[in-house]
Amino acid sequence: MRPPSSVSPRRTVRYDDQIVRPHPRIAGALLTAALVGTLGTWWLGRGVPILAQPAAGDPALTLLARDGSRSLPLTVLNGQEMVSLADLATVFRLTVHEDQTAGGLTVSYGDRTIVLSEGQTLASIAGSLVSLPAPTVRGERGWLVPVEFMSRALSQIYDSPIELRRASRLAIVGELRVPRVTVRHSTVGGESRVAFQVRPATPHTISEEPGRLIVRFEAHALDSTLPTIADADLVEAIRI
Repeated sequence: MRPPSSVSPRRTVRYDDQIVRPHPRIAGALLTAALVGTLGTWWLGRGVPILAQPAAGDPALTLLARDGSRSLPLTVLNGQEMVSLADLATVFRLTVHEDQTAGGLTVSYGDRTIVLSEGQTLASIAGSLVSLPAPTVRGERGWLVPVEFMSRALSQIYDSPIELRRASRLAIVGELRVPRVTVRHSTVGGESRVAFQVRPATPHTISEEPGRLIVRFEAHALDSTLPTIADADLVEAIRI
């Protein structure tokens, strides 16, 4: 593609995608590159929930399910992120029973049960032991378990799978399509390069509009990492 006469031939923006080949080349000044998540069969009309990076301050876990998303407050103990069993019980409709004599508790969903012991890093499910990275403890907000309890133990008794992404502070409940989208931007000479890494591979389309390039993903949400644009000469911003 020959650049417009008003743009220097050296000022080009190249888009690289690790799924689509060959790589298209966009000539001219590209003001904005955008990621747009498309709707699935549910959540019609609400738009796609965009998962922001953890903000400074009190940590929170984003819980994403078919009926929407919510945040669960986290407590950090000795570098380990912990979640309240009371909060999990409310969200997942669990029954928590404390055995003060034995120093433990049971977490039940229907007729399926998890047995926990205070100060222990093991959970018992139907006679099988599951290892947790930190012990069950009693804190100011009641009983606390490591966030990995959701994917390692709770998912074994719950109706739907639970995927935990610690780096994003995200828990996905059910079979949802939430690709990890990592965007990198670099400038070499007169060329600006924007590279997308998408895992797992997700159907998407690429379209060009005046002043911007749009990438649309067929997904329920995007677990994204976006770069900070230091040189806005060619690429002004990359945003959701």
